[in-house]
Amino acid sequence: MEENIIPSEKEEKIKDDIQLTKVNVVGRKWFHCFKMGDGTIQEIETTESDYVQLGQKNPVNPIIENGIWEKSYERYKFDTVDGDLSDDQYCDNGSGYLLKTKGTFIQAGIEEVVDHKIKNIIVDEAIKEVERLTQPIL
Repeated sequence: MEENIIPSEKEEKIKDDIQLTKVNVVGRKWFHCFKMGDGTIQEIETTESDYVQLGQKNPVNPIIENGIWEKSYERYKFDTVDGDLSDDQYCDNGSGYLLKTKGTFIQAGIEEVVDHKIKNIIVDEAIKEVERLTQPIL
C-alpha cells in the first residue's frame, strides 16, 4: 500500500504561482542621490531638464545641505498612486516584463508571466542571480 506523501510547506511554496497586477508605463521620473553626513543615501526626485543638464558642457552638480551628490538616474513612471512599481506588480517594457516582487526588480521574459502570474521558482532564481551579481568584491 502506497503512503500519501504530503510535500513540505517549502516545497509547496516553490510550486505556487505569484499573482501579479499589471500596470502601465506612463512616463519617466528623475532622481539625484546624495550621501548624507550620517552615511545614509537620500534620493530626491528632480525634473527632466535638471537631469539632462548634467550631460551638457559645464553642468551644475546638484547640491543638498549636509550631503554629497553621488549620482543621478531616470526610471519608469507608472500609472499607480505614487508612480512607482510596488511588490507583485509588473509592466510591459517593450523587451519583456519588468516586475517587482519580494522587494526585488526582475526582468522576465514574456513566456514567464502567464495569466498575470509568475512561478515562484523563477522569481527565487532571479533574486539569487541579482544577489550574486551585487555581492561586494573583497
